[in-house]
Amino acid sequence: MVSRLYLPTRIYIGAGVVDRLGAEANRFGQRCVILTGRNSARRSGLLDKVATQLQEQHNHFVKVIDGIDPNPSLDFVLNLAKRVKIEDPHYIIAIGGGAVLDSAGSG
Repeated sequence: MVSRLYLPTRIYIGAGVVDRLGAEANRFGQRCVILTGRNSARRSGLLDKVATQLQEQHNHFVKVIDGIDPNPSLDFVLNLAKRVKIEDPHYIIAIGGGAVLDSAGSG
């Protein structure tokens, strides 16, 4: 038996990336899940900036799931994947470091 798994991932980094986010997101659909860590994305204002741009400027539905700890357990990641799938997102945005990026790939 032959299996094929295709998981397209785009990672955007750098100055001005948030300003171009909405135009890129429009290519995927209107429903988004944003994953973040415990509080730095919210505290820095980045989470609000991203969510506001998507909601107000591009009319996307945005669900935020935060609280991803560094080095999350497998059970945590599997439960997170279930929560994300319930939202049936067209795309996922991960704001944070390695644990957030890895967890986003589980959805």
